[in-house]
Amino acid sequence: MFLGLQNFIQLASEEHGSSKNLKLDLDYYSMEKAYILIGCELGAESEIVEKIKRMDKVKDARVVYGDYDIVVEAEASTDTQLDNLITKKIRKMDKVRSTMTLGVVS
Repeated sequence: MFLGLQNFIQLASEEHGSSKNLKLDLDYYSMEKAYILIGCELGAESEIVEKIKRMDKVKDARVVYGDYDIVVEAEASTDTQLDNLITKKIRKMDKVRSTMTLGVVS
């Protein structure tokens, strides 16, 4: 069941007696998440995955079979950070030929 942030604060305040003592990690509740599908040069999959796994905001990267060669799970505090990861880092890598980004809604 999804609770709006205001409802969450109200329920937590009732439970703890006051919202003044309540600390929330608001970044947790507003994270942007995406799966990035990557097409690359034949034989470059493992090399690219290892480089991507070391990038900030990347949760996981795997070689896959199908129309794309790699799938990346990424999570950032803002959509700008996610956009920078995709457009300024991943797409500019040598041997990366194409990307498709799937933004997570829920």
